[in-house]
Amino acid sequence: STYVVTGTFTTTGCSSQKNITVSVNPKPVANFVLPSPQCLQGNQYNFSSNSVISAGSISNLQWFADNILIGNGANINFSFTNSGNHTIKLVATSNNGCKDSISRVIEVYPNPTITIFGPASFCTGSFITLNSTITSVGSVIDTYQWNTTSGPVSGGSNSVLQVAQPGDFHLNVSDIH
Repeated sequence: STYVVTGTFTTTGCSSQKNITVSVNPKPVANFVLPSPQCLQGNQYNFSSNSVISAGSISNLQWFADNILIGNGANINFSFTNSGNHTIKLVATSNNGCKDSISRVIEVYPNPTITIFGPASFCTGSFITLNSTITSVGSVIDTYQWNTTSGPVSGGSNSVLQVAQPGDFHLNVSDIH
């Protein structure tokens, strides 16, 4: 919108008048949709702006995670280095310098912590039992899978494994969020 403002100054019978044109530029409306939460290990978030402006154009989009600039542009990818709640802020700037911002909170799930315990050796003809303790914050363990270097162990789908042959064993777990 454009407006003409007129000012008149009168003193001792003399007057002077001056016009100035004032423009009111629209602000952009910053907006984005949060992607679904992910686990910390291997997380890769894609943030996409769907900001709009009624006239003119959006000339700059800045993304912040926990008040630190993480990128510019309509689409960015970002990986978090710690779990928990993080604030994502988008600042949209118009070609006339008008700004708007929006902040949203996203959760990054912690990875489960696995502890394996049991004897590390046994005699020929016998077996050992490997046990595991899983710590998973705010979720429930969904799957267990014991593996060796040659692949999954048959019957190794719970927190305890009986071992009758040598090898390197590791446990993969998944939790429900």
